Amino acid sequence: PGPAQGNFQVIERKKKSAKPKADPLFKPEYTKINREIIVETTAPSDVNPSEIRTLVNARIQDESCHFISARRTPKDNFILETKFVTPATKAMEYAKEIEEALLTLQVPVAVIRANSKWSKFLLHGIPTTVGEGIEAGQLVASEIRSNYGENFQLAQVPRWISRAETRMEKTHS
Repeated sequence: PGPAQGNFQVIERKKKSAKPKADPLFKPEYTKINREIIVETTAPSDVNPSEIRTLVNARIQDESCHFISARRTPKDNFILETKFVTPATKAMEYAKEIEEALLTLQVPVAVIRANSKWSKFLLHGIPTTVGEGIEAGQLVASEIRSNYGENFQLAQVPRWISRAETRMEKTHS
């Protein structure tokens, strides 16, 4: 309370003390995405993900690269997650052992890769002369790399949003 002024008393608002943020008890060295290996398959498999994890871990000599979990995705692929202190890139050194274990379980492997963050975006002003398909995508990707950084990778074949007939009279789209 402050001093009285006339019939009114001025009240000063008390400042709330800032609560200290709790320190997390456990903070992993690498994020979950950085610790995941994705096994893309060519056909569905009835194999239990825990069987995959057990067999893969048995094949890998380095215990720091063992997996703590395995799960199936809706597209019938598998995701193997490394320990909290091991990045997926280190575990990828054992891709051959992982593939051998999966073949033993008759899992039809297409690709084994480390998971990574990705983005989907729309580009404007692309010359219509670049064409279509992967060659056009590589050309656009190299242009993006030169302007925005070397870390850009093309994950899928880019596609035009407009139809070819619509782009015929345009120089850019």
